[in-house]
Amino acid sequence: MPGLWGLQEAIGTLMEFGPDGIEAHILAITARLMERLSRIDGVELFSPVADEDRAGIVTVSLAPPLSARTVFERLLGRGATIALRDGMLRYSPHFYNTIGEMDAVAEMTEEVIRET
Repeated sequence: MPGLWGLQEAIGTLMEFGPDGIEAHILAITARLMERLSRIDGVELFSPVADEDRAGIVTVSLAPPLSARTVFERLLGRGATIALRDGMLRYSPHFYNTIGEMDAVAEMTEEVIRET
């Protein structure tokens, strides 16, 4: 029964924001993340930039001699939730994330790259 109560609350939260609201928020926060990451030397956006082509995932590649695995491991060590896919860094924010969190992870990424 507790699982059903949790499910009901989760569905209620999703319905409160609605699909359009969730999509708009995800596009806004990923746009901010993409903008911040694209300003970092050695980072190249792999994800599409146009809203109609984007999903809630931001993937970047790193220019040599930067190592995506090293940057990934250091970000994990700092508490970032990130994935390494096909040698690229993959950020997957969702509607419960904030602009502030996008700024924080972009700043964290920049710091790690500067230290590498």
